[in-house]
Amino acid sequence: MARQSSALSALPRRPAPAHFWLRAALAFLMLFVTLGSLVPLNLVPRDPLAAWQDFLALPQPRLGTGYRIDWAVNFLLLVPIAFAWRHLLAFGRGAAVASAWTLVIAAGLLVFSVGVEFAQSFFPPRNPSFNDVAAQAAGTLVGLALHWLYGTRFDAWLQRFDPHELQPSRLSTLLGAYLALMLAFSVMPLDLSINPVELYRKWRDGRVLLIPFWAPAPDIGLWLYGLVIDILLWVPVGLLWTIDGRRRSPRAVLLRVLLAAAAIEAVQLLVLSRVTDVTDILLAVAGGGLGVLAAGGLRQLSSFDPVGLRRVARLFWWFWLGAIVLVFWLPFDFTPSRLADGAWVDTLTRMPFHNYLFRGEFGALNEIVRKLSFFLPGGLLLGLASGLARRGWTPGAVAVTVGVACLIEAGQMLLPGRVADVTDALLGAAGGLLGIRLGLWLAGGALRVSPR
Repeated sequence: MARQSSALSALPRRPAPAHFWLRAALAFLMLFVTLGSLVPLNLVPRDPLAAWQDFLALPQPRLGTGYRIDWAVNFLLLVPIAFAWRHLLAFGRGAAVASAWTLVIAAGLLVFSVGVEFAQSFFPPRNPSFNDVAAQAAGTLVGLALHWLYGTRFDAWLQRFDPHELQPSRLSTLLGAYLALMLAFSVMPLDLSINPVELYRKWRDGRVLLIPFWAPAPDIGLWLYGLVIDILLWVPVGLLWTIDGRRRSPRAVLLRVLLAAAAIEAVQLLVLSRVTDVTDILLAVAGGGLGVLAAGGLRQLSSFDPVGLRRVARLFWWFWLGAIVLVFWLPFDFTPSRLADGAWVDTLTRMPFHNYLFRGEFGALNEIVRKLSFFLPGGLLLGLASGLARRGWTPGAVAVTVGVACLIEAGQMLLPGRVADVTDALLGAAGGLLGIRLGLWLAGGALRVSPR
């Protein structure tokens, strides 16, 4: 411990810009945990003293199969929160100061957990539970321990996102984050088990498919849509593994994609509510192959002339816009009379994240990341075009990104089969702006494709 502390104390404090996204993510997680615990925000005033006495009389924490998902959710939510707090407050300080901050963070997050659970007493039908407090306390301790072990490595990784840092290849960083995100969402909702009996029941119930394309397809349209999405998810993996600056043959890239997809499916086998399907591995290889072909097309752009790349980015932005319109506006059965029945009033007055948090914490996270991921590619393309033109944030790119997100939701107000939501517009705009930032970051030094 002394060696780790001395190493930390020898490191200089990092500049604020490198931690901007970490602070933003931390603020979002804290707000998300709070709102997720209090939805539907149905405040019912009651005597605080009586509520506190009832809270103290709650049963002690209990373990069991019925509590497994709740324990996992609350545990995992606090691990990154504690990790981030320690990085922002204790990293790079002396051993004594870092230890003091660690104790303060542990105590503060315990108070936060107890406070959120106690607040549920005033927001029925939410029910406070010491199980949630215990799971979050365990997550806090694990998060602090992980930062003590890996804080230095994490800081080095974090600096790759600083535009002022020299980084020979930022594409590998982006690929690692993308694969980690895919793995995280493959194990949700965290109903994990290694019990042979439960795994046998999963296979018996038809959620383990070892024959490709064996799953029934009651709706051919939705089936084809799912296939296309599964292929497109792996296109960035094949593309990034091809152009990350290391010389790899197409066969080597496809082998990596195959192994990565197989590993994710193997982990998903332990998630009782998810379907493990060999078809997903084959679709991943197909997506990786498209990524390899896309990388080959990039090499034809006259040695990556910035003008040519900007044109390609703009062209692909129009393709992205068409895809977004198809996804969110099909079947285009616009009904203007919906504006007369007051549906737009409900859309504009609904509390942000109200619909999301009714699905549970990880259900909400899944929908949030899904919405962000739809709009991130559009912003990424605009950011690349601006960055390659040696321009930073431009009002035009920001206005277009926010405008498309709002237009998509406005159109959904006229579609009978769709539910428009201001939260969706906000998340779409946020995903687009994040994409612009990533595009500017990549254009600042990452777009280096190894020649063949």
